[in-house]
Amino acid sequence: MRKTALFFLILLAASVFAKAATRSDIVVLEATDQIQYRAQEAAQNYLLYYLYPHKESYREKSKENIRLLGGEIKAVSTNTKKKKTKGILSYFATQEAEALTMLRKKPSPESADTLLETSEIFAEGARSIARQHDYPFSDEEKMLSLTREMRVRLEEMVKYYTATKINPKDSSYAAKFKKAESRFVHGWQILQRYQYRDSKEKEEKRALQRAWGMMQHYLEKEKLFVPAALTLVTESMGQRLERLGAYHSRNQ
Repeated sequence: MRKTALFFLILLAASVFAKAATRSDIVVLEATDQIQYRAQEAAQNYLLYYLYPHKESYREKSKENIRLLGGEIKAVSTNTKKKKTKGILSYFATQEAEALTMLRKKPSPESADTLLETSEIFAEGARSIARQHDYPFSDEEKMLSLTREMRVRLEEMVKYYTATKINPKDSSYAAKFKKAESRFVHGWQILQRYQYRDSKEKEEKRALQRAWGMMQHYLEKEKLFVPAALTLVTESMGQRLERLGAYHSRNQ
């Protein structure tokens, strides 16, 4: 009887631990998505500041994104015990401090390249952390994850599009733009196949399609370089993806 009770307690403890671990993993995965998103947006805003140095609002937005990114780093740190993750977070803290220091200086081609590299470091590191905390997703969790990734790809796409115009000699930016665009399109195709039941989400999806068509028009016209307008379209699309993500979160 005592052995049976002990076995039951062990199973109960293991179940509680597993649930706690899953909750921690969810927090970490959400935070890593946000780290990627904030890093891309920070870099894009800094590129706009480089193009329009009289508009301090772009630099302030970039600073705010780095600060918000710092909050996500703390969220990961609180919810992980993995040594590899801790190592990446330590490096993130250094990169965060260096980025904020650089943002206090006058923009230059060198600083623009540096912040682009920093955004890549954050994105790659966040993806590495996410792989360590991955778990089997339900169908709705897959769709939620998809909407978050598409937001990241949007920002990444516009970031590299802008970088190709600032530094056309660097062919790597064009290649990275194409890769981000391809990944976004792949996500869009999956989203297109999902059948939303409510009219609200159906309209969000239609509006997203219209905005994507507008964005493609900007991207395909070589002589039409309007990064500020593209950023506004990206922001609108990101908000719609966030609302669709909220739908999938509620329906898990």
